[in-house]
Amino acid sequence: MNVSAALKLGDLQKATVLAGVNGINREIKAAEVMEVPDISGWLTEGIVIISTFYSIKDSPQSQIEMFKTLINVNGAALIIKLGRYVNDLPKEMYDLANKHNMPIISIPVEVSFVNVLTALFEKIYEEKKAYRQEQLQLMNQLINTEVKSLQDFVIELSSITGDNVYFESGDNRLLVYAKKERDKKRRIFSFLSKPEELTSPQIDYTEDCVFEEDRLVIPIDESGECVGYLHVLLIKSKSLLNVLQNCSASIKEQTKLLLLKERYEIEKRYLQDNKFIHYLLEEKEQISPSYIKKYISLEENHLYGLFAFDFSFMNETLLSIQEKDLVTNYFLFKKIYEIVDRALPNTYLFNEGHFFGGLYICKNQQSRPALIEKLQHIVKQFDKEFNSNIYCGVSLAHESFHDLYKALDEVKVSIQTRNDMNLNDKIIVYESMGVNKILLKLKNDRDVLHFIEAMLETIKFDDKENGELIRTLEVFLQENGNHSKTSEKLYIHRRTLKYRLTKIESTLNINLDDSETRFLLFLLLKMRKIHENSRN
Repeated sequence: MNVSAALKLGDLQKATVLAGVNGINREIKAAEVMEVPDISGWLTEGIVIISTFYSIKDSPQSQIEMFKTLINVNGAALIIKLGRYVNDLPKEMYDLANKHNMPIISIPVEVSFVNVLTALFEKIYEEKKAYRQEQLQLMNQLINTEVKSLQDFVIELSSITGDNVYFESGDNRLLVYAKKERDKKRRIFSFLSKPEELTSPQIDYTEDCVFEEDRLVIPIDESGECVGYLHVLLIKSKSLLNVLQNCSASIKEQTKLLLLKERYEIEKRYLQDNKFIHYLLEEKEQISPSYIKKYISLEENHLYGLFAFDFSFMNETLLSIQEKDLVTNYFLFKKIYEIVDRALPNTYLFNEGHFFGGLYICKNQQSRPALIEKLQHIVKQFDKEFNSNIYCGVSLAHESFHDLYKALDEVKVSIQTRNDMNLNDKIIVYESMGVNKILLKLKNDRDVLHFIEAMLETIKFDDKENGELIRTLEVFLQENGNHSKTSEKLYIHRRTLKYRLTKIESTLNINLDDSETRFLLFLLLKMRKIHENSRN
């Protein structure tokens, strides 16, 4: 409602515009009766002041100062009841009104302020009600909708706008999104990914929202620090900008509430799971069955073990997250929980450095392959979500919880062996490592290293020609001394192979027809590779 429309309401039809007539299109946002000397603290943009000037009837200068304040706050109009306490106004007020298009309106003495206020309030309320109807519908749909998580919330908001909505951490890592729709700033939607262009680093987190080109960005703060940004894209839904801006404070509070709720739930599970697993690992022979029953049902003849996923590819990211950004940290745990829970529900998980692992329970050895298959599916999901190469170590299945501390070592050895021996397996099962388990334990043994050096010292491994000899020897030993298979695998003629093998025998003073010699060389070459990989 503007001033012109207000002059058509009830007793205001009896009013007269004394000055500032060009300002009758000013929007009215509020109306108040003011009869105190100092009203500066009460004035707001769009306000209509209704007064008799009783408190300043004898001070024309105070009247002028009050009117200047109304102009400065971009008020709507001054309605004055002339003839009650003040018969006329200072000329300077009229000049100011005309200069700044601030209407001065006079109402007759007999007109009640109550009637004027009632007419204004009813119209303001009616218009606000109509204007906010869309907002209220959106608020009811969005804010009052029962959502369990921030993920559900952004999906719900996206369904209303028709555009993508996503939440980034304070350092712009992607945590939650509704759709994988590329925009000007973000091309990749893998978990924890950063945009090609850093988004919104300049936004003041105390603001409810900031409009940026094709989106509304709502900064989320906690304890005086920015913890993230909610990006509401407005590519197809620009008409909703005003509605969303008016709802931004509520959207912000809802987001903060959901973040707090999720952090509590994740932290609760994280602490509970870690407490239980570390109890099993640390107590060993002192494990109490009654304590275990608080967490799981103990079944006779069941087997127990551990598995662990290696997240070392993002070690620097993990350290950064854990030190600086708890929100991202909790969302990382949540993502891991979600993926594991889909394949292995009710699994107790633990975190140790860059390992995220869990406790597995099998009815018998025959049911363990099904577990391995589920772990393979989990690894694929991790690779997809993190756009990375994650693998998993699996311990033996033990008959008692008392042996779980051994299972942790088995998991670590499995993963370490994969790294040291450059294996491509995504799932490394401890019992399938064969002789590698023994070799890994001897990788730094001084006597073993000395024997390798003494036996192979005559072949320079960094020499190009000798490099061919070493490769030939490795393939020859892998193929159990079979000349045909070795030459085929190396793509060389049998005569070339014969020449190389003869040279190796002559250089090392050995006989490759001897099976024990071949076995010894196989072990030495394997040990040398393990030792070099572990140093790198």
